[in-house]
Amino acid sequence: MPKTLNQENRCYCVLRAGVMLGWALWLAACHVSRQSTDEQLLEIFAGFEFAGVENLPPPLENESMPEVDFTHGFEAKPFPKKVEVGRIYVFHNKERVDPTWLALHHFPRKLVAIGATLTKYPTSEDDLISSFEGGAHFRIDFEIEGLKGSIESLGTHDIIWIDESDYWLKGDYTLALRE
Repeated sequence: MPKTLNQENRCYCVLRAGVMLGWALWLAACHVSRQSTDEQLLEIFAGFEFAGVENLPPPLENESMPEVDFTHGFEAKPFPKKVEVGRIYVFHNKERVDPTWLALHHFPRKLVAIGATLTKYPTSEDDLISSFEGGAHFRIDFEIEGLKGSIESLGTHDIIWIDESDYWLKGDYTLALRE
C-alpha cells in the first residue's frame, strides 16, 4: 500500500524531532564539560552566602590546613567568579540545612560528581566533632586536577532562633585549595 502524504509527514516530523533532541542533548553535554573547575567548585556552595576570602597560611608539618583567623561580617558579598589556589573562601549556610547532612551527603556527593577524589572525609556521625552550640564540625579533604583542597565546617555556627523551641545553625563553611 503506498504511503500517504500524512504518513510521510509524520515520519519526517518524528525523525526531525529526534535529530533536534539529539542536537540539544549534545549541546547541553558540551556546556557541562566546558564548565571550569572553579565554577564547579563554587556550584557546590549554591544556596550559601559568600562571606569573604583570606590568604591561606603555609601548611603545617602534618600537611593539614592551618587555623585561619577570619575577619568577615554577616553581610553577604558578591559570589566569587573563580577560586584561587592559596586562598580560603568562607561561606555562610543561609538555608535551614543540617550540618550533619552537609558533611555526610551533600559535600561528598557534589565533589565526586565533579571528578574530585575524596582523600579524607566523614562516613558516619561518629566521624563528626559535635559541640552543644557549634553543631557538627567536619573536614573533607579532596584532590582535583592536581590540586589539594578541603571543605570544612568551622564549628562557629550562629544560632538563629525561630521560636522558643526551634532554631537552626547559620555556620561558617570554608573552601581552600593548595598546589
